[in-house]
Amino acid sequence: MFDVTSMVRRLRAENSDSQSVEAKSAAGGVPSSIATTLSAFANMPGGGDIVLGLDERSGFAVVPIDISALKKAIASIARQAVKPPVTIEFAEADFEGERLLIIQVSEMSTSAKPCVVKRTGRAYLRSWDGDFELSEVELQGLLVNRTQPRFDTRPIDTATRDDLQPDLMADYLLTARLTDRGLARLADDELVLRKTGVVTVAGTPSVAGLLALGEYPQEWFPNYVIQAAASPEPGSPAGTRVGDIARFSGPLPQMIDDALIWVATHSRHRIVDSADGRVRDQFDFPPSAVRELLSNALVHRDLAEWSWSRAIELRITDTELRLTNPGGLYGLTVARLLTNQLTSARNLTLTRICQYIKLRDGRVVEALATGIPKILEATVGDGLPAPRFFDQAISFTAILTRPAGLATTPQVSAAPREQTTIPVVTGAERRVLDALGWKAHTLVPLASATLMSPQTLRKHLRNLRSKGLVEMDGGSGQRKTTYRQTP
Repeated sequence: MFDVTSMVRRLRAENSDSQSVEAKSAAGGVPSSIATTLSAFANMPGGGDIVLGLDERSGFAVVPIDISALKKAIASIARQAVKPPVTIEFAEADFEGERLLIIQVSEMSTSAKPCVVKRTGRAYLRSWDGDFELSEVELQGLLVNRTQPRFDTRPIDTATRDDLQPDLMADYLLTARLTDRGLARLADDELVLRKTGVVTVAGTPSVAGLLALGEYPQEWFPNYVIQAAASPEPGSPAGTRVGDIARFSGPLPQMIDDALIWVATHSRHRIVDSADGRVRDQFDFPPSAVRELLSNALVHRDLAEWSWSRAIELRITDTELRLTNPGGLYGLTVARLLTNQLTSARNLTLTRICQYIKLRDGRVVEALATGIPKILEATVGDGLPAPRFFDQAISFTAILTRPAGLATTPQVSAAPREQTTIPVVTGAERRVLDALGWKAHTLVPLASATLMSPQTLRKHLRNLRSKGLVEMDGGSGQRKTTYRQTP
């Protein structure tokens, strides 16, 4: 059943729509953007809900609406204004003296995406709190998922066997033979490499082979890297904008090991008592959970041409660790990922190769469908906040939240200031601050980074400016106007 009370409470607390819920007034009839939102939710994993009868501009106050007329008009729009037609269901709920209309939009079949608005021929997706138009490049991210991707099997004709790392190769062959009885019967190393997809029949390294075992895969894939940044630590000198920036490259196992060490330097811990009476360290970002998240991001990121310009992004703030990779979940939803312990690999060959590659504390890919249970065991099972996952079809984000006792509080300058209390920011505003980092940004790239519509982004920037957290350089509405966090 649709829990309207909890839903409205969350919207009001955030002062914003969410990735899965869009509120519209509809007091004057069908909202003009309804077809756009239908397209966005139909293209999103899991679909979403449109709630009519809530006015966002008035703090999501209830307004009277003509439910019967709205149902008839929106049913027609879902059939005729978007292509392919969108499947919807209606529900109604009494709330604060008025009656709300909820439109439950089903996700469209992967083989039918993208859903486009007929009038414009454009397709949309949901951001954290609004709809955004897909670029031609991003459209490819939906189209390539209509069938099983095979980009990891492609040969790299300009590469040779000398571009594969000898030590990694030796360990790989040993582990493969020890793990797979069929491979153990193959005495010829070249045959094992060919049978597992590291090289092609002609002996040319494949995409998967180079990414997993190459000396420096970034020679061919410059953005198959982890781009990391951390917020300034407490006590940093005045004016420090970024605490640490790092770029991890090399073969996949090297990137994981290097990134794990980097995260550890920004991970705080406390001493706790175990159930058996022993004293132990509890980390805010458990290494075993971080390792699983990094492995998943690298192994399952989209390798199609549309994503070649996009790196995996690792961000650590005073409240959370956020890891985003290009390409959403393939073949399953977040709900099924968490409840059914299912697995579905986008890059089948790369996944298979990584099952035979060792890290300092395990393999890149362990037994199938065990990664999420390990993350949950290391976090929820140890009394830490539950991880959060967001699938946005063309990207996937995993978030680990610092425990309340380990989260830091922004330092207040000793110099007198008009504002002596720390401003409270909503979750959406925090995402804008994270995207800003400590650089100046114009509106267009900032909207792309936050996956917010320009209109929604401007609203949050206005709120942040009123709280003294963001500065604007330039005139309102001008393309060259930049925004930055207040020092």
